[in-house]
Amino acid sequence: MVATPAFALARRRRMAALLAALCAVLSMSSGQPVRARSLAEYEIKAAFMYNFAKFVQWPAEAFGQAQSPLILCVIGDDVFGPALDTIEHKLAQGRELKVRRQVRLESARSCHILFIAESEHARLGSVLRAVSGASVLTVSDVDRFAEAGGVIGLYNIDNNVQFSINLEQARSASLQINSQLLKLAKIVRRDAREDGQ
Repeated sequence: MVATPAFALARRRRMAALLAALCAVLSMSSGQPVRARSLAEYEIKAAFMYNFAKFVQWPAEAFGQAQSPLILCVIGDDVFGPALDTIEHKLAQGRELKVRRQVRLESARSCHILFIAESEHARLGSVLRAVSGASVLTVSDVDRFAEAGGVIGLYNIDNNVQFSINLEQARSASLQINSQLLKLAKIVRRDAREDGQ
């Protein structure tokens, strides 16, 4: 039996979704779907952060040396607690993942991934301006983060952690996002209301 193009496309999408679900629970003993009720919310989000490190490519000049680590920073309250300990020192794209907590605004450009905690909501614009033009993957669970000019926004629907991607912001940061990740994301544009700021 010959597969139709529509059937093949649907099968590829199911396989991509399965791959993402398996990756998201890497380092966790559960093989169940990623649900906020079945695992602590920030354990799930830590797994997402690790997968973003694996499926996003930074330009070579974002790293000082060939063996430089990939730096994941948290600005604001450390909402992850020990959850980030489970991914620190793992390899992503051949680089060791290092975690820095409660980084200062002036250090944000030295990060490859910058998680912006809800505690920074009031100064979100300042944080995004501080990393503007740098190859920094900004991630947050602040409401409508990607629409506000961040790269990846995390949000919950029916207790499932999902994510949106602002491709325009990713391109302006010289980041390349793997097509498998894009298939699983809601693609958004910068909110027109934010452009007037």
